[in-house]
Amino acid sequence: MWRIFPWPILLIELKWKESAESAISQIINKKYTYGLENYGRPILLVSITYDKDAGAGKKKHRCRIVQYAWQSVKKE
Repeated sequence: MWRIFPWPILLIELKWKESAESAISQIINKKYTYGLENYGRPILLVSITYDKDAGAGKKKHRCRIVQYAWQSVKKE
């Protein structure tokens, strides 16, 4: 039997040398969220990007978290 947890669903996309926004766009454009609407929980889109060439003292990663809005993508 499944236990129902109140936690949100996390969809995580990792990118190398790309923007955090491009990772969020990929989650939406490739419809990673489809099939999750029946769970009845919020969905958080998480993007983590890495930059190997960042200089000393500079950020080597970026993270962006966005709450997904169901109406933002139409099913085909």
